Amino acid sequence: MSGRLIDTILLALLGIILLAILVLAFGVGRPRPAEVAAPPAAAAPTAPALEAVQPLPPGGAPQSPHASPLPPVVPTPTAPDAAAVQRPPLPVGEVALSRVTFAFANGVGACNIPLQPWQHVAVSPDLMATYGCGAAVRVTLAEPVAGRTTVTAVIADLMGPAMNRAINIFVAPDEPALEYGVVAGSLASP
Repeated sequence: MSGRLIDTILLALLGIILLAILVLAFGVGRPRPAEVAAPPAAAAPTAPALEAVQPLPPGGAPQSPHASPLPPVVPTPTAPDAAAVQRPPLPVGEVALSRVTFAFANGVGACNIPLQPWQHVAVSPDLMATYGCGAAVRVTLAEPVAGRTTVTAVIADLMGPAMNRAINIFVAPDEPALEYGVVAGSLASP
């Protein structure tokens, strides 16, 4: 009789252990995710839904009908930027380039200018330091490319730091930019 009692007690303990494992492993008795994720009706936010982010128009943010009327911000006169004061004037004459390459005009350059074929160029960091974003330059090619020997363009993008005295002329997507290859050339102010 005592053997049956011990067997019954061990069987009951095994059942309790299995039940504990099921509760811990499968979350029996836990609230469902839908019950947890939905906040009570009283705690629901009353703020309007977020709208898609739109780029700012020229001149700043548009006025919202809900915005409070604030006086316009008037810039205070400040001392000129130290980098602008120390920037030397654009070089006179032509600067020999180590390489002129060609790439497809796609997107916006590092100068925040939308790239257009044969109108914009990327320059190496040394030339960017000398000329700056938005400077108009004239590139003279050592040999004709797509029927052109000179290109007047605006600096709109920056090349990688490994480049030195190099220019990348942006061309149209339907042109064979890679077939134009690498050519010699020179750079000057227009």
